[in-house]
Amino acid sequence: FQDINAHGPLTGHNSDVEVGEITLADMSPDDIRAELKRLYLQLEIFKSKTICRDNPHISKRRGGRKAAHRRFSLQ
Repeated sequence: FQDINAHGPLTGHNSDVEVGEITLADMSPDDIRAELKRLYLQLEIFKSKTICRDNPHISKRRGGRKAAHRRFSLQ
């Protein structure tokens, strides 16, 4: 099936379709699954950024930990 707007064919990997442009009844299960994965990924990224933004206890580095050569042991 085709999207009624000029976005081109609607596929499982096409994220050009807005929420109000198509109903769930018109989507295939694969399209719904792909859209849910995309939304959950966005939610996870947003949650991670929000948690780390103003928390002084979490490192601002990408990995959240110091590099291996900078750590030391308290044995």
